[in-house]
Amino acid sequence: MYERYKLEKNKPKGRCPHCSKVGKWRYFEGFHGDSRYGICDRINHCPSQGQIYYPDKKEVPQPIIRQDTQAKKTQLFLNHIDVQNYLKVADTYFHKFCHSLGISREHLSKWNIGGDGVKTVFIFQNNNMQYINRKIGMYDINGKRNKDFGFYSMKHTDKGFYALCLFGEHLMTDKKVYIVESEKTAVIASWFYPHYDWVACGSSSGLSDGTDDTNDKITVLKGKQVIWMCDGDKAGRDNSSIRNLQKHRINYNIKDLFSSRDDGYDIADKIIDSKENNFVNLLKI
Repeated sequence: MYERYKLEKNKPKGRCPHCSKVGKWRYFEGFHGDSRYGICDRINHCPSQGQIYYPDKKEVPQPIIRQDTQAKKTQLFLNHIDVQNYLKVADTYFHKFCHSLGISREHLSKWNIGGDGVKTVFIFQNNNMQYINRKIGMYDINGKRNKDFGFYSMKHTDKGFYALCLFGEHLMTDKKVYIVESEKTAVIASWFYPHYDWVACGSSSGLSDGTDDTNDKITVLKGKQVIWMCDGDKAGRDNSSIRNLQKHRINYNIKDLFSSRDDGYDIADKIIDSKENNFVNLLKI
């Protein structure tokens, strides 16, 4: 019944009408700004609990499909001068918080963590060493993200599109690969567990499989030994990322360290909460 309706990609998200959080509501194509139709990203914490609100053909006009096929064929890249200007800023709250954990400036630089004033910038570099995108967010001195500000990457323009790769894929070697959701988590975990390669896919459903030609994140995992590191919530344990690993026959296992939790707790939270570094046994190194 609803095959004709697709959720928007590469457009700003709106305020959820159910939990009132800004930047969490994904609209259907042709209904941008109309929060009657869409889904909230906060599956575990929104009253809607992941329910999709489909447009009703009898009540609303036909959706308008954007004619941007030509734009999608042209991938855009970051300006190297802009990248270097971002990377010159190394004193945001996120930097300071990482330093408080003992993480070095060199480590953050290797991971392409920069800044734009008080905002933290994560530069995405693919395995071909091309700078393809950046995400900008805000953190406080305790390393908590300011969710009211949001977390923004570069999207479509009239000249083409900006893709997203796995954050950290430019650092991948021949080690076992741990996939986490958050860029913050990948950066922190990789410092304390350098025995493995760490990458972030951006969200529980962020491991795209190439069906969207702007964000093929799974190809670099082929031939690798992969571990999906669950966040401690429903979305972390049952999502399209795991199904895409299955679909593409990636050699993967699932590690659920926090199976008794349902609040999104992850390995970075455990590292931060640990007082005597006893967390090093979590992965049985």
